[in-house]
This record gives sequence, structure tokens and C-alpha cells, in this order.
Amino acid sequence: MPGLVSSRNSDTPSLKKLLVCGNVLKSHDQTSIEILFGQLGYEYSERQGFPVAAITALTDLEGSGGKTWLRADPVFLHADLTSLLLFDSQNFSLTEEEAEGIFSIINPLLEEDGLRLIYGEDPLRWYLELKHNPSITTTLPSIVNGHDIRPFLPAGKDRTYWIKLGNEIQMLLHDCSINQERQRRGEVPINSVWFWGSGKLPDQKKSKFDRVISNDVNAQGLAIHAGLSYENLPVDYNQFIKALEKDQQLLFVLSQGDLALSEPEAQKEWLIFEPILSNLRKGKIRQLEIITEDQHRIVKRSHLLRFWRK
Repeated sequence: MPGLVSSRNSDTPSLKKLLVCGNVLKSHDQTSIEILFGQLGYEYSERQGFPVAAITALTDLEGSGGKTWLRADPVFLHADLTSLLLFDSQNFSLTEEEAEGIFSIINPLLEEDGLRLIYGEDPLRWYLELKHNPSITTTLPSIVNGHDIRPFLPAGKDRTYWIKLGNEIQMLLHDCSINQERQRRGEVPINSVWFWGSGKLPDQKKSKFDRVISNDVNAQGLAIHAGLSYENLPVDYNQFIKALEKDQQLLFVLSQGDLALSEPEAQKEWLIFEPILSNLRKGKIRQLEIITEDQHRIVKRSHLLRFWRK
């Protein structure tokens, strides 16, 4: 059972046991997106990056396949004395009504160029459908989060258009009534968008996996594209035990939010990590791969006998 864990922000005993007992195959410095696409056979293009927008649109937008998409996600930009810092949707929430109100401000500008903002199943995921793939390289908002945007602005032949458009959107949203109301409630304003992840769906790859278990929209979109079945993370212990006992190659994806401390740590241990460790001990899982953003580990049943590793 190959698995993917894209965050290490958890101290559950079972996960710690799996991490310390396994063999480190290699260390690396990759984003969770790069790891995930790589596990499903897609190669990274330095020039264009991954077409994340087209992948997530598969879960968000009916009939999205074959079209060119760009994510244009809502962000909060905070100016200090020397920088313009970006804070992405990890730092705020947004209702559908607020998204639609912001769209009513931005879309008249976009429609002059034949563009229109729409949102997916989550009002924090915004999309532009494009006539062609722009010649720009972009950066994941999670990488820019908390940093000055200037080193991460779009680069490439079409950069001027997209930087100018972003600036115009900032001016439209500055001090708009929706943001005034958000600030009255103590919430940050949505005062810009971040363009990233453009492109069409990549060529379909034959996957080594049979099934994907994840709440992550990127993992679910890739599963759809690869023709794999997928399901959300378990909410029932016995149901998850049965899923693990099937003779399948299973890709299990955890995002940082899945390990957030807002959910009781004991419940995550019971539902997720303890069943994996238990099935590995019993030999019902032949081999486990754990891939984080810094290391790739292999864990076998015999490795669990390494009592000296703590």
C-alpha cells in the first residue's frame, strides 16, 4: 500500500512510529503538488508548471475537460514599510454571497477581455476559463503565503498583462463595501486575486494505483483524470480497516489541513494512523511508502521491530 503524507505537523504515536522505523530512500525539497503529480506519473515542466486549475476543475466544474483554465484565487495583500505580503485562503474564510458580491465588482472589468470569474464547490477556489494557455510561469499561493509577492509575480512573455490585471483588480477591491463589512467583523479584506496553475489537462497516464483516499481536491481531480475511484478520508474506523484490507495499491493523501489541531488528535490517531500501523504489523499491508515534503520513506513489517529507533 503506497501512501503519501504531505505534512508532518502531527505527533500521533502511530505516525511517529512509522516515520522513525522506516528506511529513508532519499531527501528532497518538493512541494506537495510536485509530490502528488509525480506519484501519479506526471512530470514537472519548469516553463509551465503543473496545470492545477484544469485538474481541480474536474471536481469543481461540470464539463471542464478539454478547456484551458487558470486559478485566480482570493488573497489578502498587506502592505508594510518595505513589502507587499500575501496571505492565502489558509488565513480566512469566504461565503458564497461574498464571492458573488466580489465577482460583481471584478467581472465587468474582466468581461472587456472576454473573461469571467467563477468559483467551484468551495467559494475559495476561483477560476478563469481562457481561450489559450498564457505564456507565464506562476507560483503556488501556499509558497507565497506570508511573503512579499514581488519575487513571485508572473514571469514570461505575457507577464505584463497579468500583472497589470492583478493591479487593476486590487484597485477595484480597495475599500469596497464587502471588505468594509468584513473588517467591521474583524476579518481580513479580500483585496486581490492570485493567478496560478494555468493550462489544459495533461495527457492521461497509466497509474500504479487502484484507488485514492483523500479530501484534497488536487488528489481527487488527479484520480478522476486517471480513471481511478476515490473517496474522502475515513470517518468510521471499521470502514477504513476494511478498505485497508483490500488487495489494492492505495494512494492515501493527507494535506496540512487534515492534520490541523482543530480536530482532536486522538480521533485522527484512531481513524487514520493506528489502522495503518495495525495492518502493517499484521502483514495485511505489504509495504508502506510515506512521502513528506522533505523525505521519502519505505516502511515494511520487519522495520517495526527496530525498537531502538525513537
